[in-house]
Amino acid sequence: MAEIVSYSDPLPQLATPGERLGWIFNDRNLYLRRYPEPPPPPRRVPAHLYERLMRAERWATKGILISICVGFGLAGLLVCCGGVVSMGSAGSDDDGGGWVYSFLATLVSIGGIGGAVI
Repeated sequence: MAEIVSYSDPLPQLATPGERLGWIFNDRNLYLRRYPEPPPPPRRVPAHLYERLMRAERWATKGILISICVGFGLAGLLVCCGGVVSMGSAGSDDDGGGWVYSFLATLVSIGGIGGAVI
């Protein structure tokens, strides 16, 4: 009769040769051999894909600049509108909603930077 031995860590015993309940040890290196065929030669990239890559790289810089310029241009326009609204209510205690334009200008500028990052 086989006696049961307790181990503190049974994992080192798992991949050792020998018979266990329903498990047969197979050495994975026993049937290891090189693939007989040589690797295939790399194909040339088609010309239309290379041209498409070049166009995308050229457009990337332009797209980033357009996104930043549009974002900051709209932000500047909103700040100017907020200044006009604030000047119209110079005599009263409230600023007349100029903070709304400043908040929108901040959001638009963050959107322009986000568009450039994306």
